[in-house]
Amino acid sequence: MLGVWLASLGDRIASVTGLGESFISTLLLAATTSLPEAVAGLAAIRLNALGFGSF
Repeated sequence: MLGVWLASLGDRIASVTGLGESFISTLLLAATTSLPEAVAGLAAIRLNALGFGSF
């Protein structure tokens, strides 16, 4: 259900902005696949568990 909504949203954004549908689709795909890592990064910051020197 969410995928159908996202496709519809992409079509509307493309028609309003005048950008290509493939560009908007690529942008939305990149955002949705990067979201879990961004959330994990924010959680690590909030927990102060960055671990920069662990190589």
